Amino acid sequence: DFNLFNTRMELDINGRLSSNWSARIKLRRIKDEIGLVENAYEDVDLYRQPFGLSNNGSSNFEAAGKSWMLDLPQAYLDYANGPFWLRIGNQQIAWGEAIFFRVADQVNGLDLRRHSVLGVAAEEFSDSRVPAPAVRGSFRVNEQWEVEGFVQRFQPVRRAVAGEFD
Repeated sequence: DFNLFNTRMELDINGRLSSNWSARIKLRRIKDEIGLVENAYEDVDLYRQPFGLSNNGSSNFEAAGKSWMLDLPQAYLDYANGPFWLRIGNQQIAWGEAIFFRVADQVNGLDLRRHSVLGVAAEEFSDSRVPAPAVRGSFRVNEQWEVEGFVQRFQPVRRAVAGEFD
């Protein structure tokens, strides 16, 4: 038998603060319900991490329990002025698009606690990339050239871990 049942809630807020500044905040809660039905994961913590920084989550922007997590995958400010663009805050950095492949998209680790190989194809990696505090910017030199760079806090790949943390 194979069961996959979880409840997901997202709150996504976008806003323009001025002609140059905008902000985005996304709050996400995921609860795995299969454990309630069949006690399928009695000895596995789906979301808590042993190396977590706070509340057994794996980052400062996450709280997690054995079968649930609450995180802030996006919380950043954007500044745009002519050819210059800057993003500051908790974010995912993704370059290029290729279906089912991460050729140039290696900046963020992956969250394998709830996806692994069974993720929703329409989302690709946008939901499984591990966000991290970063500063990212770009400058369009002309119509053919753009210079882009970033500085980001390292966040490792996350996976479900056997054992209890209580």
